[in-house]
Order: sequence, then structure tokens, then C-alpha cells
Amino acid sequence: MVMNACDAPERARSFFETIARASHSCKRISYDHRPRVLAQRVHTSRLVEIKFEITVFLITVFKMSRETMLLHCYNRGCGKKFDPNDNKEGDCVHHPGHPVFHDAYKGWSCCNKKCTDFTEFLNIKGCTKSFHSNVKPPEPEKPAVDKSKANEVIKVIAKPLMDGPILQRPPFETSQVTLTPNVSPTLLEQIKGLTSLVTNSVSDSKVQIGQSCKNNSCKATYRGPASDDEVCNHHPGTPIFHEGLKFWSCCQKRTTDFSTFLEQPGCTQGKHTWISTNTGKKVKCRMDWHQTGAFVVVSVYAKKYQPDKSTVKLNPIRLTIDLFFIEENSRYNLDLELRGVVDVAQSSVSMLPTKVEIKLKKAEVGSWAKLDFPRENEGYEEENSQNDEENNTQVDAVDLSDL
Repeated sequence: MVMNACDAPERARSFFETIARASHSCKRISYDHRPRVLAQRVHTSRLVEIKFEITVFLITVFKMSRETMLLHCYNRGCGKKFDPNDNKEGDCVHHPGHPVFHDAYKGWSCCNKKCTDFTEFLNIKGCTKSFHSNVKPPEPEKPAVDKSKANEVIKVIAKPLMDGPILQRPPFETSQVTLTPNVSPTLLEQIKGLTSLVTNSVSDSKVQIGQSCKNNSCKATYRGPASDDEVCNHHPGTPIFHEGLKFWSCCQKRTTDFSTFLEQPGCTQGKHTWISTNTGKKVKCRMDWHQTGAFVVVSVYAKKYQPDKSTVKLNPIRLTIDLFFIEENSRYNLDLELRGVVDVAQSSVSMLPTKVEIKLKKAEVGSWAKLDFPRENEGYEEENSQNDEENNTQVDAVDLSDL
């Protein structure tokens, strides 16, 4: 039987009216003209029914009154009902903390039990025993949201990796340092026979009287064996014509007049070169690069090149590679404006049988997006870095040996 507390008075009144009607019917039966035995049986049966209904009614009223007195416990993890008149310490097993959900884990802030399943989380037994409470625990405070700044644009500026000042890029024409290579003995053995063939070929050629020096900007002519002892003032670099300016890659003197450019005296002293071993033929080599946290490694894949006639020059933002191939009597030239700044003193070159490896020390911490900046130079043809795409910059070769 299901009964609400508000229906109890109405049910009680109906019940007692039923008892009154039953009592009246019993009196009416007792004065009936039927036999007395039959009247007594009917009276007894009716009384049994009335007693049963009274018992059921009293039990229902007792249960309703007891359920009405029970309160719901709001402690987290408990959820039971309790009698406030029979609330003892230790009856409630609950979690005094608040639920925590982080990285797919679910747990309570008051204990170290964690799980990934939500049902298992709900069934985690409380870690504290106390009294039941019908007062809801306070919710954790939420940070206040300032709606007045809802449309505000927040700019996030990444902090530089280095605390010190940012290094300034020096001029591209800063004088370069010729790096001393670490030559592999295997490479020297590989070109040993080829070197002797070229040497014999050159020695068989005779220098003619009046023949001019092949070095750039040197105007000396061969007048005899005494000319070999003269000092040759020349430019070891290459001519560059850029944005109306004319200059040599080995020095910083610039001019806009071509005649003045031709008359610039050499910046380096050496010996005359009466017979050029360079035919002007250019070759292409595959170039690749990679980087680590502290270094940028540039590799030029080449074989049978002559180390003593090949150079690698470097300044903080510029890398120049010149390789001489004995067998083909040709050269490979590469001139790059580096994307970052390097430490020349801590950079090195290794000349190996299959490649030239240049290890550039980064002057500042950080990753390079590319190896170099594309440049448009006139003066000679070069193969620029590949950097996820092939950039070929062609520059007209200028032969000044006859001027």
C-alpha cells in the first residue's frame, strides 16, 4: 500500500466510517429473525476483517511517519538517509574534498584514489567518517569572469630564447676568413696520381715572353725568369656587380664607375700566375644541410677535388666555397648569405673523399628556418642552397685577365 502523508487524515476518517457501518450492520444482524448461530458466524467474520484492516492501517501510518522523519545526507560520496534523532559519529562515510578531473583521470582532492571510469569514480568509498548532514557542502569558488573585457584582444609575445641583446648582422662584404680544413688521408691518396698528371701537363707548357699574369687586377707581364720573383698584387676574390655598385668579394672598396673598378690595386700579395690551371669550366655538385641545437652542418658532395687548391671562406653571415677538380680541370663555386649569424672561430671544415663538410657554430640560440637568403648577384654563376626548393642564381662571369 502506498500512501502520502497528506492523505492520512482522509484515509483515517474513511476507515473509522467503515468501522461504524460494520458495527451497525452487526447489530442489525443480531436482531434478525434468522437463526442465532448464523448471525454469530457473520458477526465474527466481520470483526476479523475489521481487525486486519486496522492492523494494516497502523503499520502504514507508522512507516509513513518514519519516512517523513528521515533526512537525506548531502555529504559527498554518502547519499544515504538518516534519522536526525539517531545520528551518530562514524555513521557517514564520505569525501570532505571535491571531485578532480584531470588528464582523463577522475578522483577526489582529499585522497589519492584515481580512476579513468566514471562509474568506478562514483563508487569510490569515502575516506572520512563523521556525522550525517542534510546541509549541502559549499561548491568550490569559480574565478570571476569580467564580461567587460570579453572583446579585448590579448597579444601574446613570446620571450626570446636568449636573455642578452640580439646580435646585429654585420655587412655582407665583411672580410672573410679562410678556414683551415681537416683533410682526410684517403682523399690525398685518391688524388695522388691525378695531381702528378696535371703537374706534368702544366710544367710542359712554356711561358712566352710578354705573357700577362692571370691573377685579377695584376697588369704585370712575363719578361724572363726574374719576373717569377716579383710580388703580385691581385684580388683573390671574384668581381661582384650589385645595385649599381662594382667591387671585389675579397675587399670592401666599392665604386660605381667601371674604369675606376678596373684600376683598383690588388688587396693581396703573392706570386704571379702565368699559366692558368682554371679553364673557367663550372661544375654542379649536390649540396645539403641540417642543423642541431648548436651547429649548422653544410655538406657539398664531391669527389677527386684538390684540397690545396680548394678554399672555404667564412664571415659571420657569409659562406663561400671554391672547389677545384683536377680530373676535369673545373671548379665548383658557392656563395651564400647565411640566414643566421655564426661564430667563425668555432666553425670548422672537413675535406673527405666523398664530400666537403662545413660545421658552422651558431652565434645565438635558435632554429634556422632556411640556410640562406636568396641573392641576385652578377659576376659569376653559382648554385645556391636548396632549402626545400632549388634556387639557382646566375651571374655573368667576367674575365679580366686581358685588361
